[in-house]
Amino acid sequence: MKNASLLFVLMLVVLLFACQSNENTQVDVKKDLITKFISSSKVNSTTHLGKIVILETEYCNSIDCQNYFKAYENEIIFYSKTELFMRAINNYVVIEKLDKDNGHLVLTKRSENGVETIEIKI
Repeated sequence: MKNASLLFVLMLVVLLFACQSNENTQVDVKKDLITKFISSSKVNSTTHLGKIVILETEYCNSIDCQNYFKAYENEIIFYSKTELFMRAINNYVVIEKLDKDNGHLVLTKRSENGVETIEIKI
């Protein structure tokens, strides 16, 4: 009986460690992906007042992009199409796909020079 209790406690500790390890991995994936996104030279050309401009879209709202990037408010700003027009902003990015678990981001960069697809992976 004593061995069964010890085995149960050991399994519980292993399970807790595995859950904590997975949580840290998700945080690291998010941090690495956003850092790579912010430091990308292709994306940096879409800044306004020193911040990367992201267009608010239905897709972005459905996956809660603003909350995902909340800790990076000093580097990133979200605008609606109306706000882009009123501010005469021609350079911005559109988030087409965000895979939070695997660290994969697909963007469309829109500028005076045209449209470009940018893929960021970690």
